[in-house]
Amino acid sequence: MVYDYACPECGKTFEGYNRVANRATHVCDCGATALLKFSIKPIQVTPVIHEFVERHFGPKPVLVRGRTHKRQLLKELGLVQTG
Repeated sequence: MVYDYACPECGKTFEGYNRVANRATHVCDCGATALLKFSIKPIQVTPVIHEFVERHFGPKPVLVRGRTHKRQLLKELGLVQTG
């Protein structure tokens, strides 16, 4: 996860990646041990996405049998694959 740290030596604040178990401290660029300032909350899925999934897919998962079937499902739902 990404956390915000503040260095007591140089006063710098920065973001750092760390495991949850090790989140309390992080090494600053100046070499001192920076302390956790506050945590950044992970992104949450909005209710609009849940409504879309329920409307188009229902409560059961969709089994995609292959690439052709995936393209067919996307076309039926009016979706476009990106990335």
